[in-house]
Amino acid sequence: MNYLENTLANVFSADVGLSEVGISAALQAIKINPDRRELEGIIGNFEELINQVDFDWIGLLDNEIYEVAVFESNEHAKNFIVENLMKPLGYQK
Repeated sequence: MNYLENTLANVFSADVGLSEVGISAALQAIKINPDRRELEGIIGNFEELINQVDFDWIGLLDNEIYEVAVFESNEHAKNFIVENLMKPLGYQK
């Protein structure tokens, strides 16, 4: 699992069941951690995927390993990741 998948599985997964406050605290911990590998890894993984024309964003959020949520379109799934993970981590593009 890469950094992005690991974060989705361990912070956002329905099986983990973190509250909004728990999710916010986990993302804040990643953001302020002086060891930047996790944050830079998440951003790097996301940037690799965003440049793929036919990437399966739905499958990234709902697969055999973890389920974050079920989406009707790739655009909605990608927007979920941008709004709920990338923006809170300070990602801008």
